[in-house]
Amino acid sequence: MEQAFDSLASLIMYVFKQLQTPLLSADKIFDYINTNNFNVQTEKNGIVPSKTITKRAIINELTRSDLFVSSSSGQNSTLTASSTPAAMSASTIANTQIWALRPNNPLFQCDAAIAASIEQMLTEHGPLTVDEFVNLTEQMGADAQLFHRVLSVHTDEFTITDEASGRVWFYQQPLPIRAEFQTVEQAINFAFSTVFPNGASVDELRRFLCLATHSGVPITRLCITHTFVEKPDQYLQIQRGKYAPADSPIAKEPPPPEPHGRGRRLSMIALEEEEKTFNPDDFFGGGFSFSAE
Repeated sequence: MEQAFDSLASLIMYVFKQLQTPLLSADKIFDYINTNNFNVQTEKNGIVPSKTITKRAIINELTRSDLFVSSSSGQNSTLTASSTPAAMSASTIANTQIWALRPNNPLFQCDAAIAASIEQMLTEHGPLTVDEFVNLTEQMGADAQLFHRVLSVHTDEFTITDEASGRVWFYQQPLPIRAEFQTVEQAINFAFSTVFPNGASVDELRRFLCLATHSGVPITRLCITHTFVEKPDQYLQIQRGKYAPADSPIAKEPPPPEPHGRGRRLSMIALEEEEKTFNPDDFFGGGFSFSAE
């Protein structure tokens, strides 16, 4: 029996739940609805098959409903002839409007979406208080009680760094530095030599360097990954998802045995695939573009 929904909004919410993601574009929602057999109650035509729902109808519902919020991407960005591929990719992604369930939506069931927005705000602004979370997400309708609840659930991801200030940061992660480097490589080497002598993941490096810049440009997760791919002779994957300089003591230790002896080769293949498959959620730390204004 085909599943039925009493409104297009409830069907869209179902898509968020089924795909288990806090962020979706209208294209993704349209593709899912049109590749599955649902019935949905519409205002004009009564009950119709989901395959007849147009992308315009989905966008209209996302726009008018109080259950959803837009990341308001589509910001103006300036590119020059010397702009890097990463910058051009960022510009393209920035013009794709991303949607999420509004946090104060009474039907909202996915704490992961709130946790994703917290992660994005931290990697944009550094350690923040709950009040600052509320100010940055004012347009989304989130409140202090909501953030306190999510933080209490996700204690393995976030922690209070200083009881006096109440600032939140990533659990067991060094506080970020605010510094200017000439290159991404220089920033990565600084991170390894000062706080990650035993190696680090891309996410750990990204968080430590989130407030740093190279030649005035923010250091993103994508450019860190790109550096590892472009310089395989300088950085090695010493464990699954963990990297270190090739000349460091930890990199020279015998690696743990890998199944079928394919670990090193498959690790580089996986890293190259990560570089090829650009993930806007990763790049923007959760997909939102919050503003303190």
